[in-house]
Amino acid sequence: MACAWSDPDTVGVVSLVRPELRALLRQYRIPADHLVGLLERALVAAVDSWDPTADKGLWLLAVVASECSAYRRERGLPAPAACDEPGVPL
Repeated sequence: MACAWSDPDTVGVVSLVRPELRALLRQYRIPADHLVGLLERALVAAVDSWDPTADKGLWLLAVVASECSAYRRERGLPAPAACDEPGVPL
């Protein structure tokens, strides 16, 4: 089985939402040393549950946001304020 990261469709989706993904990760303030694992879990979960007719970029962003929320909750950290980062879309 091929790695989800190397699938051309997946790479294209990640490329399309890269700016939003970066903003989302900044908003949640996930430490750099935890980002790779979090993103791997989110990507696998997103790819495993993608609906062929759904907007895959929005789905990936929703799964990453869910993983980020779980990360903060598991560590007893409060949810970040929606307006912490200027320019972060709500």
